[in-house]
Amino acid sequence: MKKILIITSGLLPLPAYYGGAVENLTEMLLEANSNLKEIEFTAYSILPNKNTNKYEIENCEFRYINNKTLLYKIKKVIYGIKNRATSKRTGNAYINLILKDIKKRKELEKYDLVLIENVPYYVLPICKYFKNKIILHVHNDWLNTNTQLAEEIIENCKSIYCVSNYVKKQVQKVSNTSKCKVIINGIDTKKFKRDDNISELYKNDLIFLYVGKINKQKGTDILLEAFLEFSKNKKNVKLIMVGGTFNKNNKNDNFMNNLIKKAKENENIIIKGYIDYNEISKIYSLADIQIVPSQIEESCPLVVIEGLSMGNAMIVSDSGGINEIVDEKCSYIVKRGINFKNDIIKYMEILYNDKNKLEEMKNLALERSKLFSKEIYTDTFIKNLMGE
Repeated sequence: MKKILIITSGLLPLPAYYGGAVENLTEMLLEANSNLKEIEFTAYSILPNKNTNKYEIENCEFRYINNKTLLYKIKKVIYGIKNRATSKRTGNAYINLILKDIKKRKELEKYDLVLIENVPYYVLPICKYFKNKIILHVHNDWLNTNTQLAEEIIENCKSIYCVSNYVKKQVQKVSNTSKCKVIINGIDTKKFKRDDNISELYKNDLIFLYVGKINKQKGTDILLEAFLEFSKNKKNVKLIMVGGTFNKNNKNDNFMNNLIKKAKENENIIIKGYIDYNEISKIYSLADIQIVPSQIEESCPLVVIEGLSMGNAMIVSDSGGINEIVDEKCSYIVKRGINFKNDIIKYMEILYNDKNKLEEMKNLALERSKLFSKEIYTDTFIKNLMGE
């Protein structure tokens, strides 16, 4: 049986009690592997607040770094100073405590592979101990020509798994390496399935939906302005916006407060703020059309896949890897630039006036979502790991 060490980012714990796209994808992989008896995983993460004793996955041992102690916080400051003082990356408190624990257990020779989740800088502190064993799973555009020591990071990886061709191209701008493999994200399509009872709540309205962080980079201000113009003299349309600025607490966020103030100009705009990930499918069930107006480059946003799985027609920006998920049959892909807001309004109008087109796009979205099931994702991932 292959033995693989997983090092998570250290930002959120496993299991994915508190959400997190990377953590949910990792948990999905571990659960899929539990019945295959092909890989034995050891997974490190920070310590959750909840009791972890009740949570077990066969063929996986969870190990926790306690990031709540005073000693950890002191070490965090020390490593921060070290990294600012030198061009060499010495890692942070989290990765160095993992390495210390592995040494203490005398496991440096135990693992066939080390899978690092989404933190390129973790490669450098551990590469001398796991030579030609490191797989870096890149979820964001964090390994590119602007990344310090990017060439050294790539050189010390056995393989680099990228969530989209967009991310792969960004890595290959640093080094024309053949180490990159594209594994597009997947979701539990059974979990993201439309609930017709919930859909009935607004059956006489056309519902537009935004899900994600609420900030300027995500284009939520442009979306709001577009809807305000589009919805003039229309009473049977609504825009629901779901998400926080970064976390659950938005009390002191000026962007969010200004958005809420502007939304009050129109009673058909509903801003719900943060909603727990386990409840989000209920909101998706209300929608007819989902809008993803990102102004930054997105790598492979799960909200797009989730929207397809719920059978929502899509209006999306031409951002990063988004157009690798959707196609022009189920989505309008809008070029960013000076005409972006007007183009959003134009496509809103088309779908408002053409119910047949809307229903066709919704059905095609549901069909396309089958390409991104958790079964396809985890099967592809495990086959790649076994082939390393």
